[in-house]
Amino acid sequence: MRSGFLVVLIVAVLSGAAFWSMQFNMVCDTPITYRIGEFDSRFNISQEEALAILGNAEAVWEVPLSADLFTYNPEGDLSVDFIYDDRQERSNSEAELREDLEAKEGMSDTVAVQYDALIAEFRSLESRYESRLVAYEEDLKEYNDEVSDWNDQGGAPEDVRADLAERADALKVEQDGLQTFAKRLNELIAELNRIGARGNRLIADYNSIVEQYNTRFAHTDEFAQGDYTGDAIHIYEFNTEEELAVVLAHEFGHALSIGHVEGESSIMYHLMEKQSTSEGLTPEDRGAYSEICSKRTFLAHLIRYIRTFFA
Repeated sequence: MRSGFLVVLIVAVLSGAAFWSMQFNMVCDTPITYRIGEFDSRFNISQEEALAILGNAEAVWEVPLSADLFTYNPEGDLSVDFIYDDRQERSNSEAELREDLEAKEGMSDTVAVQYDALIAEFRSLESRYESRLVAYEEDLKEYNDEVSDWNDQGGAPEDVRADLAERADALKVEQDGLQTFAKRLNELIAELNRIGARGNRLIADYNSIVEQYNTRFAHTDEFAQGDYTGDAIHIYEFNTEEELAVVLAHEFGHALSIGHVEGESSIMYHLMEKQSTSEGLTPEDRGAYSEICSKRTFLAHLIRYIRTFFA
């Protein structure tokens, strides 16, 4: 009786071990074949572009692990579906608002440059104007005093009158020059006021857009851009091709039976944070993959041991 129970138990262990060994062999040794299933053109990428991005997502895992883990096949088992819904609509709105923010910020920078240039010109002209004005007023006073003295004496000699006439002409030229300076200074003041007001409006607009952006979109992006259902990867939203590649690499990780890991830069971190395809896998990602494959190795050894015992 006990011997029969032992045989049944060992057969059950063998069957279970064989099943899980087959699963892990699929993960570690056999490439997962995938295909593009549902594909909505409103994502504004072509299927050829999507395949290229899928290739980049493959490489995130295959290159550092030196393993052939994924293969594109039009008849593949794993369907990658691009499903357009309100999430991508929301993502598009976010991108448009971000572009508006960047434009306003750029305009503010441009306004600041213009304002600084005008301030520099104004200060330079103002300094020169004040210096010339002081000199002009001194020369004018000296001229008027001299004319007054000669008038008190009954009039100036002819040669003195000629000299005074030349000085009067020179003073008139300088007066005209000072008036030109003053006009330019007034223009600069008006321009500075106009640009300052524009800058204030831009700042107000910018702050309003920031508030709107924060109200609508200020959140930590969980990996809601896609999901893995066992026989399909669904893509719902992305802003850039790089973001799409990261999402696909993340879902490929789930297809490898890998769960979420720690580390904000990890491909398998549960939030969309600091991941990038250029940085690739972190030690946490590699460790999770190794753990999956080590379980397969353990089960394979267990099966060999039991079969040796039965031989």
